[in-house]
Amino acid sequence: MPKTGRTRQIAVDDWEKRSMTEATYIVIGVPRSGTSMVAGILRILGIYMGENIKPGKHEDTDILWQQPPKIIKTIKHRNATQKVWGFKDPNCARYIGLIEPYLINPRYIYIKRSLPKTVESDLRRGQKSRRHATRRNTAYKSVYDTIEQKRTCLSLEYDIVVACPTETVDLISQFCGNTATKEQRSRAVEFIQPGDYRDIKEGNQ
Repeated sequence: MPKTGRTRQIAVDDWEKRSMTEATYIVIGVPRSGTSMVAGILRILGIYMGENIKPGKHEDTDILWQQPPKIIKTIKHRNATQKVWGFKDPNCARYIGLIEPYLINPRYIYIKRSLPKTVESDLRRGQKSRRHATRRNTAYKSVYDTIEQKRTCLSLEYDIVVACPTETVDLISQFCGNTATKEQRSRAVEFIQPGDYRDIKEGNQ
């Protein structure tokens, strides 16, 4: 696994031995930490992430900003129609405890980035309150850190993802059962770039 100083990619639990026939992949991380990049990678690797996707952010609007009862209804529908699927919502720390019992074989992908960098990025994109962004991201991080320790979770560091795209894609592909083709993995590697949100071209899913 790629290493930079004392920071490394960490895969929690014996996930490589678990069945991939049914699974739900949940991309977690505080806002502006790289969750959109990870969700885009999953889509390219062939993981179903929803029908009504926000371009560039790869968020399912059937889940994003919905109330828990609506989200649970969507989850039940996805469980009935998709053996393997996923979703991304950096704000799911608000409700993940309420919906997790309805997820089949939940497998988390947690992308981490330093809180000061996420706050600065948020401010550049229009967030007006540094205090609000800091308090929110700190609270979300606490929830996601607990998930990392207690659930099946693949942990990624944003800076390492950007520096080591091939290794990152291989790691994510392995975590998802190695079902992606060589072409899908190649496109996923090309997709990894820092900066603005990136959409997926037609045919790249």
